[in-house]
Amino acid sequence: MPKNSSGLISDAEKKAIDLVVQFSKENGLDYEIIDLNKAGLMTQLKFIMKRWKVPVIGIGNKTIVGLPTREELESLLQRQLAA
Repeated sequence: MPKNSSGLISDAEKKAIDLVVQFSKENGLDYEIIDLNKAGLMTQLKFIMKRWKVPVIGIGNKTIVGLPTREELESLLQRQLAA
């Protein structure tokens, strides 16, 4: 979980965070986890304007909205590498 997180996440969200962290480390990817409860106004507005639901997982310009599976992360990475 992000430092200074509000800690208000479900078990499914915690598992998704752990999956993203593990997947990123295995593939040498950087990742960022943003707690919208503690995010600044501009970040919150960005999510509202893009009509994103949380979580949003992004690699390059490709995204997954919602809780990802390992297969979705692998597919997202492959699509980004192919671009």
